[in-house]
Amino acid sequence: MRMMVTPELAKQWLESNTHNRPLSEELVIAYMVDMLDGRWQYNGDAIRFDHTGRLIDGQHRLHACTEAGVPFETDVVTGLAPEAIRTIDIGRVRTAGHIAHLEGVENASLACAIAGLAVLHEKYGIERMNDPRHKPTKTEIVEAARTLAGLDAAIVRARALGYKIAPPRVVGFCFWAFAKLDRKLADRFFDELAHGLNLSQDNPVYHLRERLLSNRRSKAKLPQLELVALFFKAWLAYREGRPIRRLFWKTDGPSPEKFPSLTEAGR
Repeated sequence: MRMMVTPELAKQWLESNTHNRPLSEELVIAYMVDMLDGRWQYNGDAIRFDHTGRLIDGQHRLHACTEAGVPFETDVVTGLAPEAIRTIDIGRVRTAGHIAHLEGVENASLACAIAGLAVLHEKYGIERMNDPRHKPTKTEIVEAARTLAGLDAAIVRARALGYKIAPPRVVGFCFWAFAKLDRKLADRFFDELAHGLNLSQDNPVYHLRERLLSNRRSKAKLPQLELVALFFKAWLAYREGRPIRRLFWKTDGPSPEKFPSLTEAGR
């Protein structure tokens, strides 16, 4: 049965949620954001109850509905055997890349990887990369993969440099972010990063390239957030024409550095 579930009805149904998997606040927030932003769509997934009236599937959607305060359309299935809960959500999870591919996005997995960081950066700041509370939803990522200006050029850079020097999504995101500020300078920065020819030892790109190549050879890899910070610091110095002797991002000790902001350029 297909019906519109109101926040009031969702709250009522959740009272029968007595035996289910632990609730993921991250997933509830992701669904809630999509509902509030109007991206939630009917897709045939059902809210399921067993023959005793116990909720066995849909708790995250119902919690999101109550938190968002907006209704959503869904199918509702009742009368299932209680054991049916064992077979729910055991298949392969469909990623944003899978969805984007089905919608005709080229290089869908890489496009979504870069777009996800771009959405995060624009909404909250890339420094929150490791905070699950600010993780973009799949629908946000797919929409950005389809519409984000400058993404195609970022994908080209990521494919050319990815894995050779840094993770592709880091390379692609940083090129996208720098090109938004100065496309010609971003092209020059990444050309120098790629070939490494005739770079003086006070050139920020030289130091970034050395750090990235060293990290590439190391068994203990730097976290991706730290790699982004190094990219940002090198870009800021490069854009200002400021020579540097070392490139690092200090995160411990009595005076840890704040995450470098691209708006610092030109100050």
